[in-house]
Amino acid sequence: MLAAWILFVCVTTLVAAGVIYGDAVTLGGLRTALRAAGPADTSILARTPAPPRDVVTLDASVRPVLTEVLGPGGGEVDQVARSDSMEIVGRPTVGDADRTLVASYAGIERHAELAAGHWPVSGGSPIEAAISESAAGALGLHLGDRLTVVDPLDQSTRLDLEIAALWRPNRADPYWLANPLELDGVETHGSETVRGPLVVAPADLAASTIRQLDVQWRARPDVEAFRVEWIDGVRTGITALRDRLGSALPTHRDFTISTGLPALLATLGRSVLVTRSGIALLTVQFGVLAGYAVLLVGGMLLERRRLDTALLRSRGAGTGHVAALSSIEAFVLAVPAAVIGPWLAVVVVWLVVNALPGDAVGRPGLIASEVDLRVGAPALIGSAVAAAACALGLALPALASGANLAGARAALGRAAARTLPQRLGIDLALVALAGVAIWQLRLYGAPLVRDVRGSLGLDPLLVAAPAIGLLGGGVIATRAVPRAAEIAQLVLERRRDLVASLGARQLARRPLRYTRSALLLMLAAGLGTFAAVDAATWSRSQQDQAAYQAAADVRVVVPDYPALPAGALGGAYRSIPGVTTAMPVLRLPLGVGRAVREAPLLGLDPAVAARIVGLAPRTGGSGAPSAVDALGGSAPEDHTLVVPGRPLRLSVVLDDDIRAAPGLEAQSAPVHGDYPGVLVSAILRDGDGMLHRIEGGRATLQGPNQRVEIPLTVGGTGPEAIAVAYPVAIQAIEIVINPEEGTFVAGSVRLRGVASSESTATSDWTAVAFVPASSGWLWTTISSVFDVPPTSGDRLTVGAKDALFASSGEPIATYRFAPPFAEAAPLPAIVGTRFLEATGLGVGDEVDADVLGIGLKLRIAGSVVTFPPLDPAKPFVVVDGPSLELRRFLASGDTVEPAEWWLATAPDAGESVVTTLGEARYSAAKVIVRADLARSLSGDPVALGIVGALTLGSLAALAFAAVGFVVSATASVNERLGEFALLRALGLSVRALAVWLSLESAAMLAFGLLAGSLLGLAVAALVLPAATLTSTGAAAVPPPSVIVPWPAIVPYLVLGAALLGLVLVVVRRRLPAVQISSVLRAGDR
Repeated sequence: MLAAWILFVCVTTLVAAGVIYGDAVTLGGLRTALRAAGPADTSILARTPAPPRDVVTLDASVRPVLTEVLGPGGGEVDQVARSDSMEIVGRPTVGDADRTLVASYAGIERHAELAAGHWPVSGGSPIEAAISESAAGALGLHLGDRLTVVDPLDQSTRLDLEIAALWRPNRADPYWLANPLELDGVETHGSETVRGPLVVAPADLAASTIRQLDVQWRARPDVEAFRVEWIDGVRTGITALRDRLGSALPTHRDFTISTGLPALLATLGRSVLVTRSGIALLTVQFGVLAGYAVLLVGGMLLERRRLDTALLRSRGAGTGHVAALSSIEAFVLAVPAAVIGPWLAVVVVWLVVNALPGDAVGRPGLIASEVDLRVGAPALIGSAVAAAACALGLALPALASGANLAGARAALGRAAARTLPQRLGIDLALVALAGVAIWQLRLYGAPLVRDVRGSLGLDPLLVAAPAIGLLGGGVIATRAVPRAAEIAQLVLERRRDLVASLGARQLARRPLRYTRSALLLMLAAGLGTFAAVDAATWSRSQQDQAAYQAAADVRVVVPDYPALPAGALGGAYRSIPGVTTAMPVLRLPLGVGRAVREAPLLGLDPAVAARIVGLAPRTGGSGAPSAVDALGGSAPEDHTLVVPGRPLRLSVVLDDDIRAAPGLEAQSAPVHGDYPGVLVSAILRDGDGMLHRIEGGRATLQGPNQRVEIPLTVGGTGPEAIAVAYPVAIQAIEIVINPEEGTFVAGSVRLRGVASSESTATSDWTAVAFVPASSGWLWTTISSVFDVPPTSGDRLTVGAKDALFASSGEPIATYRFAPPFAEAAPLPAIVGTRFLEATGLGVGDEVDADVLGIGLKLRIAGSVVTFPPLDPAKPFVVVDGPSLELRRFLASGDTVEPAEWWLATAPDAGESVVTTLGEARYSAAKVIVRADLARSLSGDPVALGIVGALTLGSLAALAFAAVGFVVSATASVNERLGEFALLRALGLSVRALAVWLSLESAAMLAFGLLAGSLLGLAVAALVLPAATLTSTGAAAVPPPSVIVPWPAIVPYLVLGAALLGLVLVVVRRRLPAVQISSVLRAGDR
């Protein structure tokens, strides 16, 4: 009975743990997602224009509505009022450069740090104001300065201010909504740049003469108090917020509501539904296993008491008496188990969550403070229901035993070879169901489905597929036990050793005595193995997904207008401590007729990509390195001018002779020879293979030996200067003619030579080995209204046929001096399988594509299913970036700057690199960090819920198997006391009997653990590639690889050894107590 009670406690603990764990993981995942989301997604911004006198009245009406919308947990609601842009009186301005605004921020002291002075106090004259340190530096203001601001549209609106405080914002605080004016002190809208704000007390702003204010309410829910059951209510309230605000005010006002919170809550609601459903279904599956264990123990108790029960019936006890006795016995066991189970479940859940491969609650080791692991009503109800079911399961076998004494004795002598489900073929039907479930899971790719209304949910059959597969495989494996025993008997009966032969005969003669406990062992080992493989596979998949999405340790998205020139970005990134490799990446749209439109075209350096890409692309057959290597060697023949060394400057020496066009002197405005009307620029190919147009200085229209410098550095002349990536080569030199307005000009420009210098301040120039006259380079006209392409050579002749006329002072002609290039071969490309499907092409085919209006001929060198970080569901193309850049330049003369930079960092340097990239000079529009992505993905509540539920279930299965196996071994000894007494009477020793039973137990343990582990591995290999999902319910990209953590399977071997040792102890203690004479006399009676 002790074993039965332990089993009851395990069942109630499992059910309560499933409830508590489901709530813990979903709530922890919800709060983690809310913390990780951006301010725009977690805040509500309600705004309306209003005069200052109405601000207090509006706040009294709006604030309660917003507080109610945030839900029972509440949150923060802060009011912000801002004026339109204002001018600072007496300050010289350039356009709108020095405009500012006046504002009040309720509660600013909770979200900013006071750097100097004191927060403004209302009622002063002049009005006290606070300004951020960055804005003060931009406006040249200091503590104690006085200034006057006016409305540029109404000069009578004036405010006299005194700077009473300098402050700095907490940049991570969602209060600021990532507003650049409030965080950085500057905000640009079109041609207007505003610096500020000047923060005054709310009462002073309300009493001001400003005509109109932009009144805002910034509301944020309390993440630490937010609960799962509030999701739908908060989302519905936000949706109806505009109408509720309108009805709350006495007069109509137009409110603008800006928030991403409803969409975020909708996504999180789906995630929570999937998590809870998955955990509930898995708990039910393990509950079925627990029911089987209870019925197994009940059946063993029935067999042990069969004669006693039959004796009671023969003496007049009816079914009701037997049921009452069994029910009272089960009730005595169930009540303590129902009470203990929920509290023990809290401890188990705490241990399981802290042992998960990812962090389910946001911060490792803080589950107790992050999530309230309390025993609530659902856990108590679940435990009570589980205890009642256990009591019923224990009493049912007794109720079913209606045989008399003679029938009971006959039943003991006739052992059935197969169970009722086996005789009816139910086990085969279960295997067929498992096959269908696993086939559908692999076919659909996920256990998530949508109903007719489009709601996301779990298909119970697909979620149950692993458990059904394990159970089906287990019941089939038990059919092999008697057959294996029969074979062993035939082999062993020829030997002189009686013990082994007797053991094999018993297994063959009474297989049900062993297969029931063996099935429990198989299910425990299978579930444990599957759970361990699932956890390891999921953990590796999160790392792979992060590596795929990031493509490198750090991926930097460059804005359209970076602070640094594109040619200096590589040097800037490489100068960051911790960055080991940097690679520019081109991203362009590609089209192929009507079949493919706007497909992403990725251009990268194949040699560098092999070292920097975090996850190798997956191909259909060949490895990713060979596929990427197919992109190499595709550059056109190189005739560029390589500049040796590491120059910081280049120079071009020109002889210019641009004069008034002959015959048009009268119509032309005067042409001044000292006018700087010749612009020089160079198209450079840097060490990354990228082309950059770098503008140099100007030369005068007339004059020999004019040296024009082209700088190759930015950011100063000292060690802090950032240079282009070396080595550099000159792809072309461009000359722009830009004479004075109203002139007709003609003449020539002669290129005498090129020089370089490795200093920035001296005049030491080193001539580059380049003779323009004999270089073979050609002059071509890029843009000219009047001129035609000139002849080749080192001398450029302009206006030879038609004079150049400068009508507006803008450049009137551009010429390029560049080497000739033969027509290039098709550009090798790696394409996605979707691209092949859309175009109907194959590997080796050539195709004409369009890239931003420029024709590009591609040769498909290989195909891949995935390539980081591209979406495999859409067509994509990957090419050699430098070759693509050169082909586009030769076709159009335009250069395309890298859209991204992929960086490899030293170990443990990622965080410092990201911090540095946040500085404005690095122009990072977006930074994707693989480590951060991995941490975020590892907190996915859907996967963590399933992994944790499997872990709980496997622990429970181990407990069930241990209890069932020990009970089975004990019952087996008790059932065969007569046999043992007879064998003892025939001369078999206690030691031989112990060896016999030990061999039986060891055989069942080995069979159960080995078959179960193999079964778990097989089901994992079939199911996990299709069942590993993201938090949105989509299949993981890249597809997961099944990882077998062999050390995690060791506990099952330890369990087997412990069980065998326990059985040996039970047997050793029981066998010596067998009294031969009394047992034999009892058998006679």
